[in-house]
Amino acid sequence: MNDKKKIVVLIEKEYNNSKTSYISVNYTEDENKCCLYKTINNFTIVILPQDSNISPQNIKKKFKGEIVKVIYSETHCPNNNEWKKHQCKKVLISEKVFGSEGIKATLLKKKLTQTDIQQILNDPLIIIFTLEGATREDYPEWAKAKELLKNNKGKGYDYINNQIPPSSSNNPRIVEFTRDDYTILFVKENELEKKNAQGGIDDLLEKILSEWGKGLKKEDIYVAVHALNDYLKDESKFKDKVAYICDFHHLPKGPDKEFCDLLIGFLEEKKDVKEICEKIKELAMCERKKISIIKHKIGNIFLPVDIDLQGLVETSFDGEYFKKVLEAWQNNKQENKLNKAREWIYNSKSGTTQKEKCLEEIKDEAKQTKKDEKEKEEIENIWGKLKAILPENEKESVEEKLKGLRELYNKAKEILECLNNGNIEKLKEICKDGRNPFHEWFSKLCDILDELGEKIGE
Repeated sequence: MNDKKKIVVLIEKEYNNSKTSYISVNYTEDENKCCLYKTINNFTIVILPQDSNISPQNIKKKFKGEIVKVIYSETHCPNNNEWKKHQCKKVLISEKVFGSEGIKATLLKKKLTQTDIQQILNDPLIIIFTLEGATREDYPEWAKAKELLKNNKGKGYDYINNQIPPSSSNNPRIVEFTRDDYTILFVKENELEKKNAQGGIDDLLEKILSEWGKGLKKEDIYVAVHALNDYLKDESKFKDKVAYICDFHHLPKGPDKEFCDLLIGFLEEKKDVKEICEKIKELAMCERKKISIIKHKIGNIFLPVDIDLQGLVETSFDGEYFKKVLEAWQNNKQENKLNKAREWIYNSKSGTTQKEKCLEEIKDEAKQTKKDEKEKEEIENIWGKLKAILPENEKESVEEKLKGLRELYNKAKEILECLNNGNIEKLKEICKDGRNPFHEWFSKLCDILDELGEKIGE
């Protein structure tokens, strides 16, 4: 067990202001050999003046520990180049994050706690799973990460027997970078498809979280996986461990293209790492939840009908209850609910009320990302079921095997027409003996939307 203390160093321009809560220690008569420190359990916090000539080796020797983090702001960079070269976590942060309400304020608290220190050490973590391509242009973010590693601007790690040792080669499994208060890992997912013997990236992600994510809050961990549905077996295992998991692809345009450009921009030090976090959030929402959002929109259209009809059937079309339902429907009969739902599904119907992509567009984009022809065929088969149960056009033909779904649609449409027209007797006939064909149709429609979402990987 390593009993060495963990040392956190704060470079501070006006460090004397904090002497009331720290202990001052001198190395020599030279005032530039003075520093302040405070010890809490296994941690030592050291404050150095910006112009101090005390070296990292001096600090390690004096306090008998290892320096785990050096913190300074844009206006408090250490003058001593040894600190800039020292191999540890060095954090250059904005004055706002550093200043009176940020990290500096926390470290200068009179009653600094273990929790405070842990929060200072717990840097946000971003994990990017991507591929190494045959050419640099195929997956440029991994090629760029490897290039920076060769130039000693990152750290490489291998993945062997569920262990992550430092790599001595220029072809590691993981490349680590630090920027501001963030750690970002680029992870090569080659040969880790879930259909292979290795069984996906699940075990590797678990191990990464145990190594880099230890002590981190869920809200500080972001994961992006290229072709997530091909590499991650069970996303649900990580829902309580990370803030966001997003799926991304190397597409010629759209949010995925913007995300890939951000990764290159980060590696070239042209983009703020926080932009990557924001884009992961966006992709997690717009790429992973698009179908569920559309399902919710469609549910809002038909759920009131479903509830009303179930009430009518259960009360055997009680006169007073039925009268209230019918009045409500007569007041809104100009609204064609089936057409409203079609606007969320089909390209030819979309664009009249919503700005988001319709389901057909989402489906077509998802097919572009699938390399397996069988998967593309399975998506189209589910789409065929959707077109049978809620057709784009009334006269659209349907396959023999899907005629049962079309019959459910016809009954649902007939019920909606009865409500709109106030045709009580026909509605009673359709729903006699406690039957509710509309509920059957609506439930099946939701099931098909769920099936499509699962197959696409949404």
